[in-house]
Amino acid sequence: MTDLIDSFKMDKNGKDASVNSKKTKSKSNNNRSSKEKSKSLTSERDQWSRPFDFIMSMIAYAVGLGSFLVVYLLFFSLGALPVFIMEITIGQYAQRGAMEIWNLCPLFKGVGIGNVVIAFMCIAYFCVISSWSIFYMINSVTSVFPWETCNNWW
Repeated sequence: MTDLIDSFKMDKNGKDASVNSKKTKSKSNNNRSSKEKSKSLTSERDQWSRPFDFIMSMIAYAVGLGSFLVVYLLFFSLGALPVFIMEITIGQYAQRGAMEIWNLCPLFKGVGIGNVVIAFMCIAYFCVISSWSIFYMINSVTSVFPWETCNNWW
């Protein structure tokens, strides 16, 4: 909880530093009388300094995992992306596949096999999730939903 409180930056006036201190005037005109038309109501409000700040604030508000996104992007840019580019570059140069490319260095011989095993496990997991989606999509267009009654076939 203290990390969440410490993550908000305040300026000298006690306002959120991510909000720009530009003031805009919003006018509202009433059609009741000419006096009221001449007296327009003005109010001052803060604006975001950039649209990106607003979007990221709304994502952090909706998801609540802003710190997770930062760590994910850090590891993705420093770890996964360079290894991916290296594997593609060496694979194109040596004209070998994902399992054979790591045989160039005997120390990394098992990395290719590990890549294939991890890909197989991910495919097996996502096939189950996809089959659930297809099952419920097909059964949702029937007149009586199978999960409405207790007349199970088993």
